[in-house]
Amino acid sequence: MLAQKGETGPAEAQSAEKAMKLLGGKLRQLIPVNLPGVADDRFLVLVDKVAATPPKYPRNAGMAAKAPL
Repeated sequence: MLAQKGETGPAEAQSAEKAMKLLGGKLRQLIPVNLPGVADDRFLVLVDKVAATPPKYPRNAGMAAKAPL
């Protein structure tokens, strides 16, 4: 997976590591990016798929809000 994140990208990636592992992912790399005309820091978050996603995912609508990973 490749996700573009703002200045909180490293903190978001760190807090999402449990969910990544649960869903079969592993953080590979955080890449700082400078975008022309954008003063804020940006990051690309690279996640490798290293295991199968458990059969109970994805969950039904509304379940993520009721029971976050």
